Amino acid sequence: MRRQLFDRLFKTSVRRGLLGGNPALRSVAIGVVVIRGTRRLVGRRPETVKRVRMRPGTSMSVDVRRGGRR
Repeated sequence: MRRQLFDRLFKTSVRRGLLGGNPALRSVAIGVVVIRGTRRLVGRRPETVKRVRMRPGTSMSVDVRRGGRR
């Protein structure tokens, strides 16, 4: 629901702000673009490196790597 509202606000602000010349909606469109870009840059999701099926009684060791992407 929230995503649909956000998308509709963005489409309306682009259509009426950037294409129509409304300065208030133009700033809304630019703000939405900045927020989406910031979320993509900052909100990295964890990367799954390897999956192993475990059986009862087996042990596991987990190594955690800090830093950027491989």
